[in-house]
Amino acid sequence: AASLCQHRLIRAETNGPREKKPSWFELHYLMSGPIQITRIMQLKLQLPVNLMNDTTLTMEFDSSTTVQECVSQLNQEIGMPDTQTTGFALMSDWPGEDDVAGFYLFPSNKLCDVISTWTDSLTDLGSSNSSHGRTIQLTYRNRLSFRSRRGMESDKE
Repeated sequence: AASLCQHRLIRAETNGPREKKPSWFELHYLMSGPIQITRIMQLKLQLPVNLMNDTTLTMEFDSSTTVQECVSQLNQEIGMPDTQTTGFALMSDWPGEDDVAGFYLFPSNKLCDVISTWTDSLTDLGSSNSSHGRTIQLTYRNRLSFRSRRGMESDKE
């Protein structure tokens, strides 16, 4: 348990503090089993990420995981180069904005803070009774196209 606490402390110091309160999504994971300190420290949240080829990857993350760390994990799992050269980004839907293709998630933001903000927005729209059952939809897609990269894209791009 001590090494788990040390690991979480180092991650929190490295990535900075949370900016938002935990969302219902996080609380559901915490409350879905027996509450023990080692279980809470080991807690990895899971969320599906939609890819442009109509497949889905399930990402694991903790409360200190940044969007950039999630993107790096995605790139590693699907065999893509770094996002600075591809223009791919993690995007989300947004409550009440069904006609928008996706909202860009800033790499320095914590994924759990993004989820909390999303949940708060859903509740603010008056969906408080149904907000516990709806979850943020993440998509990993090409946000930018670099002329200098044309012809050099991998088959994954």
